[in-house]
Amino acid sequence: MPVSVETTFPLSSLGEVGRTFVRRQEPFKAHEVLRSDRKVGTEPQRAFEQFLRRLADDNDGAIPVYLKFPDLPHPMRLDQGRVGHAVANVVLAPLVNGSSGFVEVLRLAQTD
Repeated sequence: MPVSVETTFPLSSLGEVGRTFVRRQEPFKAHEVLRSDRKVGTEPQRAFEQFLRRLADDNDGAIPVYLKFPDLPHPMRLDQGRVGHAVANVVLAPLVNGSSGFVEVLRLAQTD
């Protein structure tokens, strides 16, 4: 099971963004998330990307793929498709597999 990071806020408090988490526990590899299509204008994608920035701010720039919310008995994983769109939108840096061989942490793209 991948390592999950504890949060202080419940998933139920996230509204629409809460739907961008899945209960799936299977990890994914960087090459499995490649997307060329962008979803810049959709409200759910904008909300997801704003949430990623919040997570980065709260975790010294690291965005964990798995989170443990206090209102759920099991960890939740960021949606692989939304992550792919965030990479295509250049919100996230290119994905890198961690020591486990799977994506463990995301980083925001560097902007000038």
